[in-house]
Amino acid sequence: MALFGRASTTFAGCASPATPALSIAGGDNSAALSWTASGTAVYDVFRNETGCNAGFTKIASGAAATALTDVAVANNQTYYYQVTAFPAGNESCASAPSTCVAVTPVSGPCIPPSAPASLSATAGSGGVALSWAAASGATEYHILRGTATGGPYTQIAVATGTTYTDAAVTGGTTYYYVVRAATGAGCESGNSPEASATPTTVADFSMSINPATASVGILGGTVTYTVTITRTGGFTGAVALTISTLPSTIVPTFSVNPVTGTSSTLSVKVKIGAAKGTYPFTVTGTSGTLTHTASAQVVKTN
Repeated sequence: MALFGRASTTFAGCASPATPALSIAGGDNSAALSWTASGTAVYDVFRNETGCNAGFTKIASGAAATALTDVAVANNQTYYYQVTAFPAGNESCASAPSTCVAVTPVSGPCIPPSAPASLSATAGSGGVALSWAAASGATEYHILRGTATGGPYTQIAVATGTTYTDAAVTGGTTYYYVVRAATGAGCESGNSPEASATPTTVADFSMSINPATASVGILGGTVTYTVTITRTGGFTGAVALTISTLPSTIVPTFSVNPVTGTSSTLSVKVKIGAAKGTYPFTVTGTSGTLTHTASAQVVKTN
């Protein structure tokens, strides 16, 4: 007779590590976490933005250290953290979560750089070139401008280098500049020494056509437009006029071309054979490297 014995299996219980004690210090867009060690355990770190009773998101898994700096946070927003400890490789044997700790990161006190020690402003045609001495610790520079010495000044630009060209100027006007060194929008130095410059007026011209629209009837006819040349900055050059391509049944003619004065009369003859419709055209004026355009249209009706 065979004898059969009954096998017995015993499972060892899981001994969870001690629960870590968590502490946090808020910084500038950061939260510095530290916790007590739980023997040889490793740690999971959890965070949320709604409160201690809400679901947490794991931001670190199996960390061996007992400290972590979370930089994925923003100033003036409250964050909530917990830490669990567990034997390496056995997360199912984790400790109870640490006490939930809240922290609100805030920016540190403003420690501005020194003001730039010097500033120069050089006037040009239609612009002012600025350059200034670098300031230690500055990450950007705020450029301010006024139209009277001593201000008031208005910020016109932010630069990361030590040069800037102000092109938003009017020739013949004197501008006064200061520059402030900064580490951000709200942390800037006092003013640099003031510098001033008077940009020269750019010699140029502009064009216009009047009327914008003219019409002829079914039998065609001739309509006239005035092409006006407006000269600025002492511009005296002759302006050569050209017109965009029109059908052979529409014939344009300039009374003066090139224009050395202020205007030319554009006559547009619409032949009887031209189809009914609207015919837009563009007149281009050229003088050396300067080019400007103006547009109008002629309409043939029934």
